[in-house]
Amino acid sequence: TLLAIITLAGSTAMNTGNSVVPFYAERWAGAGPEEVGLLISASLGASCVGLIVVMPCLVRCLSVTRIMVLSNLNTVVCWLVMSICSAQWEIIALLACQLCSGLCFPIVRTGMGNVFGQRRYGEAMAAVGTIEQISALLTPIGLSLYLATEDVSLDMAGGHVIVHGAAFMYISGVALLGLCAAALVPGIPCAAD
Repeated sequence: TLLAIITLAGSTAMNTGNSVVPFYAERWAGAGPEEVGLLISASLGASCVGLIVVMPCLVRCLSVTRIMVLSNLNTVVCWLVMSICSAQWEIIALLACQLCSGLCFPIVRTGMGNVFGQRRYGEAMAAVGTIEQISALLTPIGLSLYLATEDVSLDMAGGHVIVHGAAFMYISGVALLGLCAAALVPGIPCAAD
């Protein structure tokens, strides 16, 4: 159940974020079509580098449960900070900082495959696919939040902060759910027959 929550939260955050970023960049950073393409490429490229370069390094020094926590923490922090960005370079930098955001997905798929066992591997992947489809259904909520909200002004002890993207706060909240679930996972199940 916790692995399903992690998948749902992570996939929803990633899908919603990549759906909202183009509109956000056009509105607040004056991005044109070329810049929007660069932004999405930075996001997807960071995930790719994370899986190919960062993951093998982290596996040597962290347990897979800690990597899932790190992955979800990276997602929460990046999308939360994104809500106050208003320049293209800030958006690109934050999207590029999401190196660890996608690291939980192969771990969850492996865990789900182990839970179902070798004979029912197809059923395990079907369950993961179903969860990912549900996350795709939740994506329009974040997009409609973005389109429906205006700036929110917050007076804090350290100063005044303007939140441009309430949808990014929603994304962070969803990812926080995944972070809590990842923190509660005692370990990835071993292979079952």
